[in-house]
Amino acid sequence: MKTFVKVFPDFINDKLHLKRKFTDEEKLIIENIFNEILKKDGESSITQNGNGDGDPFPGSNQAGYGNACSEYIYKRFIFKKEEFVIFFIKIYPESLTGPDEDSIKMIAHSPTFNNISIGESFDIYLKYDKNNLLTEESKSKIYSEIIKPITKSINKVFEE
Repeated sequence: MKTFVKVFPDFINDKLHLKRKFTDEEKLIIENIFNEILKKDGESSITQNGNGDGDPFPGSNQAGYGNACSEYIYKRFIFKKEEFVIFFIKIYPESLTGPDEDSIKMIAHSPTFNNISIGESFDIYLKYDKNNLLTEESKSKIYSEIIKPITKSINKVFEE
């Protein structure tokens, strides 16, 4: 019975509540983050990438969000001859009624971020318009509270 209770909300959320997973718009933003970083070094490259459902760090609660993780995207890359890995995690508390609009969150997580952040992650709450696209405010926050700190963290590695 426990499996049914866990699978049933997931099934409903996957089929009826599309914002539970990364949207095409969010995937494009994440892809553009890496394009911006990698174009600053002609020898840089992505060495591994992927995605999955649930918590990318099961049992460890490493990202600090436990089982609330619904999907993650990760990329491992070489930049200026150093290896980095960044996970983007989308979360919201599970429920039969779908995501609470005020609790959908995008998290960028990497051990690299430890050099400028406590907890090795940056996160923002996402807001959507009536067409299920990110609001301008959310896009602005992704830039200021995720992209800029990621770039700063990567660059700080080379200042030491």
